[in-house]
Amino acid sequence: MAVDILHASDARLELARTFADLSQVYHLLGTSDRARMIARRAWQLAKACRAEPLCERLMPCSGRIVRRPHPAPPPKAQGVESLSEAEPRVTALASQGLTNREIARKLRITVSTVEQHPTRAYRKLNVRRRTDLPAETQLDFAGAAS
Repeated sequence: MAVDILHASDARLELARTFADLSQVYHLLGTSDRARMIARRAWQLAKACRAEPLCERLMPCSGRIVRRPHPAPPPKAQGVESLSEAEPRVTALASQGLTNREIARKLRITVSTVEQHPTRAYRKLNVRRRTDLPAETQLDFAGAAS
């Protein structure tokens, strides 16, 4: 109701303040998307009125919507630590010269699964083929295969 009356009048600064208050209410109610949209509109009006304190209250970060920071994702493991439990076993047997069928029989998994594990391991280790595996990695794989 107040927004409608202020919209009809020429009281742009009061409309901006009303939108700012309405934005806070929506934020408290948990409707953040709606709160941001209204805060953006309030900021635009406040900026047009050159009401810098209101602009700063609405968006203290140089005119951008202030959002709660998202927690940083945990760092991805690199090298051998990034491999799943099965990838080193399959890759170790492959590096020993066993065929995919032999590995599948030995580990009691399908040939298709055998084909997938080295491919993922090579991607994670940034290598293209068995012969590209670093020596220390092959030792780690051999230990995992035992």
